[in-house]
Amino acid sequence: NDDELIFKEVILVIYTITLNDDKNNTCCGTYVSLLLKKKDIESIALGIIPNDYQKAEKLLDDADIKHDFIKIDATQLDLFGEDKQVAISAQQKLLDNLKCLNKGDILVICGSFAKGISPVYLSDMAAIAHKKGAYLVVSVPYATVMDILPLQPFLIQLTGQDIKNIFDKVAGKQLLYKSAHYMVAKGASHVLCMLDKQHIAVINMTQGFVAEVPDVKKVSGVGCQESLLATFLTGILKNHMTITNLANSVAAYADSLQKDGLTDYSNNLALQRKVIAQKIMFDD
Repeated sequence: NDDELIFKEVILVIYTITLNDDKNNTCCGTYVSLLLKKKDIESIALGIIPNDYQKAEKLLDDADIKHDFIKIDATQLDLFGEDKQVAISAQQKLLDNLKCLNKGDILVICGSFAKGISPVYLSDMAAIAHKKGAYLVVSVPYATVMDILPLQPFLIQLTGQDIKNIFDKVAGKQLLYKSAHYMVAKGASHVLCMLDKQHIAVINMTQGFVAEVPDVKKVSGVGCQESLLATFLTGILKNHMTITNLANSVAAYADSLQKDGLTDYSNNLALQRKVIAQKIMFDD
């Protein structure tokens, strides 16, 4: 087995965070909770959502997943013209709630942030997780992921475009690999990267693998990144070998591509057989 036994403590609780207020889409943290549940892994969905946004809560209730959102209405929004921004008081309340974290818990911060929530808020949440001894899993499109590397996040998921934006470089695959490896050297345990539409890589301190996404007919693409993240996290929790975990996660990603929604894992075995994964050879 080429995965270290990272989780020596008993994992008490997985918390997923939703901070996007787009009522037209189910928020990312909610998706991760739904996907973990499909693998019989319990979690609690937290975050800040609009008071009139009931889709996420209904999906979670239907799947028997606990949730404790901070619901905001007009009194908790800072109004600037037509823009509605999440008030600092609501953001502070979530930070206060995160103080319930215990050693061995996992905090999953996933997706973009609503208006009024600065990317620096990632550092605020990460600092609490680190102080409490919780594992940190992050998938956000912000350069502030670099600021949390000294806090040793367990898993960071990024797109190739995210890495190009963070490092301000037009990068080919080798530069993307080296950028991801730099993040590992600075503190991240694993970096999971969607290099482009066809390739997904994972890099840790000792090795890296890249896999080709099976050719499927794209239907919507909604929930693909969450499917990749949740499946890879599940594989780590179940102590799967890294290359096997990557192949399985890429299969889940591909299945979400060809569905109008999340993977249900029914096609995973067939898709996994089509995944070609190989070890990354770093150029000097």
